[in-house]
Amino acid sequence: MKLLITFLFGLFLVVPVFAEDCEVKGLKIDWLRDYCMLTFDTEDVLEIKACIEDDAKNEYEDDCAAKIKYKRKMCKVAIEEEEIKMGAQECLNDDSFMGPTVKSGGIGK
Repeated sequence: MKLLITFLFGLFLVVPVFAEDCEVKGLKIDWLRDYCMLTFDTEDVLEIKACIEDDAKNEYEDDCAAKIKYKRKMCKVAIEEEEIKMGAQECLNDDSFMGPTVKSGGIGK
């Protein structure tokens, strides 16, 4: 019984490490693609290849931190270009603000 309790307690401590609870939904790669497409003003995957490769050099605490960074930058561009009428924090908190790749659930979907 003691072994079972120890196992369950250990499992309780480990499970949150694997479960990502990020306020920015979607995959990191899809946010990166949308960010690069917005930055280069293109939907051509070949044209954004360098942007994606450059980002591979960056180190993020985790995927959530990267997604927040991309969304923050996309919000900044959308606000500057007057595509949206909200503040930066409001945009970051807006679950509906996302690029086409994230919105569709990935490329080709």
